[in-house]
Amino acid sequence: MMTSYDSALITVPVSSPLHPQAGQPFLKGFLMQKGFRAKIFDTNVKFFNWMLKGHEFDIKDQAYIDNPAILLTLYNRIEEALAKKACKYRGLTVDLRTIGMDYNRILFNEIIAALDDQEANPFIEFYDDFVESELKLLAPKIVGIGITFQDQIIAAFTLASCLRKKMPGVKIVLGGQMITRCYDTMLEAGTLNHLWDYLICWDGELPLLDLHEQLVNNHATTLVNVIENGKTSHGLDRGAHSFELDELSRPDFSDLDFDEYLFPEFLIPLQTARGCYGSCEFCAIPSGSNQGFRERSVEKIIDDILYVQEHTKKKYGRKATYFKFMDDTSSPRTLRLLSEQIEQRKIDAQWETFVRMEKPFENQALMEQLYRGGCRKLMWGLETNDPDILKSMDKRISPISTEKILDAAHNAGILNFCFVLIGFPGERQEQRDRLAEFIIEKESIHVLTIATFDATKRSPIQENLLLPKKFGLECEPPNDFEVRLPYTVDGKNWKKEIVVEAQRMLVKIIKERPDIGFMSLFPDQVRGILTERHGNTWGRKCLTEFGKENIQSLLLSTEHYIDAFENAEEIDLAGLPEPIKREHQRTREDIKAIALAIGRRKKYETKRVDSI
Repeated sequence: MMTSYDSALITVPVSSPLHPQAGQPFLKGFLMQKGFRAKIFDTNVKFFNWMLKGHEFDIKDQAYIDNPAILLTLYNRIEEALAKKACKYRGLTVDLRTIGMDYNRILFNEIIAALDDQEANPFIEFYDDFVESELKLLAPKIVGIGITFQDQIIAAFTLASCLRKKMPGVKIVLGGQMITRCYDTMLEAGTLNHLWDYLICWDGELPLLDLHEQLVNNHATTLVNVIENGKTSHGLDRGAHSFELDELSRPDFSDLDFDEYLFPEFLIPLQTARGCYGSCEFCAIPSGSNQGFRERSVEKIIDDILYVQEHTKKKYGRKATYFKFMDDTSSPRTLRLLSEQIEQRKIDAQWETFVRMEKPFENQALMEQLYRGGCRKLMWGLETNDPDILKSMDKRISPISTEKILDAAHNAGILNFCFVLIGFPGERQEQRDRLAEFIIEKESIHVLTIATFDATKRSPIQENLLLPKKFGLECEPPNDFEVRLPYTVDGKNWKKEIVVEAQRMLVKIIKERPDIGFMSLFPDQVRGILTERHGNTWGRKCLTEFGKENIQSLLLSTEHYIDAFENAEEIDLAGLPEPIKREHQRTREDIKAIALAIGRRKKYETKRVDSI
């Protein structure tokens, strides 16, 4: 007899199929701890394997780790197979990171239109089968759907639509970054209201527990940071109902099949913290969590690692050794204490995380301690090396400190992955040129991604009235699922200008630093584990033997892309570096939205002049 569940927690496509997300295992672990029966479904990785049905890839073969060129060939073959299956659907493109569809994922009306178009929407067929064959058998009272990325929006509402038809009694709960940042426009429009019962804002553990108490145990509960469909008032307070990470005994990964993921090893997501103690003007990521920087104790993190290793050893015959901390940022103090414990207890574990450029990281001894304690990759918010722009961004770092930090990590054997931001308002061409030269000359930068400035919903710069005026920044009000708002600088389409500048910068860097170009060809998730096997200069080591033809093709494809972009021609994404492929969909949406916004502004000004 099939056991019934109180809830099903579902990750939807599209995000990386190389590892699970951290959210659902944390939610399930907490609910189980409180006596509720929950089950996780990672329909993201199930969707990728469904798309790849009929293709055999021996992804777990250790030869792939031994030879990065073979691994790169494998991922190229996987993307070719995805592209072939995508041809079945009108306007569909799918790769290991992104999805493109015939419908605009941002606009509510287009999302609704996609829900019945089987020729363009693969999720209709996929979720019809999933709900019938797996979900209905469990008879959950609650289905929780997390929407972290814009690429997940159409899949999430396709699942919700399917649930309404096949399981009309189930309560649909939506949460995640996209819901937290766009609940206001969802409520204002009401277009999607028939597809959800509750929205959860910010951290999900305590609000979801409250909903279980109310819907499963029939206990009267005051709902905080929960929006109930049909109610006119809601108890929303980002400063309230914050989840302290040590309240969780341990995350629960037992429902996940790690052999399904397209990764040669196990890559396990954990968390050391939530929130961020920084306040960068352009960044809205911390707004997706409750206020305040909250950390999990080192003792608990060690317990999480050991539990996962015991679980994987028992279930798969081999233990997980590589972990990714899915934090907004990890603190130097926690990472130092964690690395000391891993070293002292001789735990076989390597890890990577996101970090701010903090002064303690200048210390060479600290970096060497982090390496001895398992650190193999650090992802830095470099952004720029210009002191004036750093000050305007409120980064609270200096270029001198940045160089010391990168060199210390490099010398310790840690891979430096740098996030670079082009086009912050007020930036000049000579500042961009100096940044490009800095990157080319700084050998301790191993790989990077270049993004262009966005006026992001709920970021300080979008809400701060002084800085926009200083730089002539004007933002349109957000609509639908817009989180990157249409904006102009001094009345011009600044985004269109800086996108081309960013692309040309990338080509210049790759020409002078082909090792960076070579490493950009790989999915980000494999770079840390390749560092464990081959050292943090594996890009340079492999380039001579394996990478010259790849880099030449990459450069040619990128330059063709830039020309096509400038001339508004049809664009072929095949062979482009991962940063450009990832940004392309966003860029296309943003520039279209900005062009429309400028058009609306011109119409408004014309009416205003006529009125005067």
